[in-house]
Amino acid sequence: MINLKTERKPFGADSRFEYVALYCNDQIENMVLDLEPLISGMPYFRHNIKKLFKQMKLEVRSYSILRRQHTQVSESEFADLMIEMEDKYKKHIDILVFSISNSLLKDNVTGINNTVLSSLLAMGMLTQVGHCTRDFFVKAIQSRFGIQYTCDSLDYLYMDKFNHLLIKLCNELATKVFGIDDRIYQGKVTEAFNAFVVKILGKGEFERVIGNAGIRCENEQVEL
Repeated sequence: MINLKTERKPFGADSRFEYVALYCNDQIENMVLDLEPLISGMPYFRHNIKKLFKQMKLEVRSYSILRRQHTQVSESEFADLMIEMEDKYKKHIDILVFSISNSLLKDNVTGINNTVLSSLLAMGMLTQVGHCTRDFFVKAIQSRFGIQYTCDSLDYLYMDKFNHLLIKLCNELATKVFGIDDRIYQGKVTEAFNAFVVKILGKGEFERVIGNAGIRCENEQVEL
């Protein structure tokens, strides 16, 4: 049994929020790896685009090292939980990517170009989950216990440097390569992202996932 409770966090109550963001960041890592053979073979993979993507890869590696320092479970246990969470939530990420892809098709971005930009834009949305989980946790603590609580133990989930590079890369590809406006976070895309956040952070969802993975989460008292 994996004990997700840590001494550095009050009440052991933020594990649900933390591991949700960890899953999203894990998916970002996977998406970067999957994307590399596609984008590196494209004619526009040079100069600033090549530089930005390589810097993103370095930030992913840095995050991975930082994540190991913060999560107090073995790598095999962590992998088991990520697999269980993927079985539960991956379909919602797929819907998110599909929605973005459809929006790009309307701007005549097709084929591998569509796959590349859809994945990058989806990553941008997933990086926001780290911010959402921290905000939800702080509000939950304040609501349940009536205290003003400032949390910095979850800041490592933000991947802010990665997201900054990602935004630059998306802008570079969208405006200079594909000639479109990359601000497509609306309509079905926004709906798909909102549905994903609600699903993954919904009350009882995380508890069912860790239960299926054979994991014990102590003192999970805070409700969303």
